[in-house]
Amino acid sequence: MTLRVAIAGASGYAGGEVARLLAGHPEFEVTTLTAHSLVGQSVEQVHPHLSSLHGQVFQPTTTDVLADHDVVVVALPHGDSGALGETLLAEGGQKVLIDLGADRRPTKILPFFVSIVGTRVILLRYAVGTPWVFTL
Repeated sequence: MTLRVAIAGASGYAGGEVARLLAGHPEFEVTTLTAHSLVGQSVEQVHPHLSSLHGQVFQPTTTDVLADHDVVVVALPHGDSGALGETLLAEGGQKVLIDLGADRRPTKILPFFVSIVGTRVILLRYAVGTPWVFTL
């Protein structure tokens, strides 16, 4: 099964890297790339290395454009990703939302409630990835 992916903020560095990684993966289809100031411009003009996305143009970053994808990756600047992420969680219809911004980083250490199912550990509500926290 191929998962349809939308990337908000795909014209930036992080969004372009996500597009590069997912465009080469057999289980993902990058169907929608959004931007702010580059709407209507060819993806290849901004990211020449993404020839596999030939013919795609940047679309506006709106909830209507991002709705109804299997996966939505939000690669917007810090401060912009939080509101869009909350709106998508409430009404976007996607199965998975990945937010690369810092808007959801905890300001203090919080207890995380986990559910252990077989060999998988599942964080309830959402998972926060913090690359600056290491456990041994």
